[in-house]
Amino acid sequence: MAADAKYLLSLVTHEAELSYRGEADLHEHLICCRKNPDHTTFFPVDEFTIQHLPERYRDPDLFDLVKVTSDITVRVAVDYTDESRPEFYPGTDVKYPFFETIGKKLLRTGTGRVWDVRKLTNEDDVCCPCKTCQSSETPTKTWGQINVITATHVVFSVSEAKRSTCRLGFNSKVSKYVEVEGVGKDGSDIFADRYLLTCVTHDVELVDKLRKSVDLYNDLCFKVFKKYYNTKDEDRLTIIVSHPHGCSKQISLGEWTAKYEVSRGTTKYSYTACTCPGSSGAPVYTLGRSGWRWMYSHVHSGAASDVNFSGLGWES
Repeated sequence: MAADAKYLLSLVTHEAELSYRGEADLHEHLICCRKNPDHTTFFPVDEFTIQHLPERYRDPDLFDLVKVTSDITVRVAVDYTDESRPEFYPGTDVKYPFFETIGKKLLRTGTGRVWDVRKLTNEDDVCCPCKTCQSSETPTKTWGQINVITATHVVFSVSEAKRSTCRLGFNSKVSKYVEVEGVGKDGSDIFADRYLLTCVTHDVELVDKLRKSVDLYNDLCFKVFKKYYNTKDEDRLTIIVSHPHGCSKQISLGEWTAKYEVSRGTTKYSYTACTCPGSSGAPVYTLGRSGWRWMYSHVHSGAASDVNFSGLGWES
């Protein structure tokens, strides 16, 4: 159905998680969640098996795609709200998220997906832009760039990106995870609710590992896309990997309920796959519709009373 992007904004409440006491309160938010008490409809990524997929979708390629999507899904955290955030979405009377938190100290968490990585060496002759290297007389020239797609209302600007981190491998309470530092990228799109965040790391082995995972994701995404493209209208399976309440990574399954054609080939979906605060920016996979390029993807944007919504994405 055709729809106006500004009208759709009025239906949705953001789903980033806020904590005034930092990491210490996030687990409490998980326990006290009113939207999905006990979170019984989420599956921890380390426990997810092919049997959790609906019977007709127990396809090894699809299962492998879910697992590799999990591998490149990250928790995004920001401890700053830029003064450039508008009070309202431009041209509307709809409140823009977190304007009221400008100047306040709090932690904001969401989710993102690694869509590209790049390893730089001495041959590239580019110094690492992380905080440590920027203040060093001998900055390293061997480092990795990790590009993440998330929601704009989670990371709004370069200033916020520079106060952000992405946590990889946060699969359980006891898992060993890695945090990489955001350095900023001017990739904000308010109405699409899509932000391209750049992070950096000195761990080149991590970069090599992510490169393999991203390549595998692209290959599987294209393979599964072709397999289900002709039945995409009846196959409404929707899969989301996210970090509810800023806690460990979870998988949720459901169906898309409506497709909104907005403008210039962009679409927005509503769906029943469960989400919570902290899920904003999570990759939203719709079977036979989500393509193999990063721009042919949607991120979770927010929730209405009885359904969840993506941001805008290109439809392949």
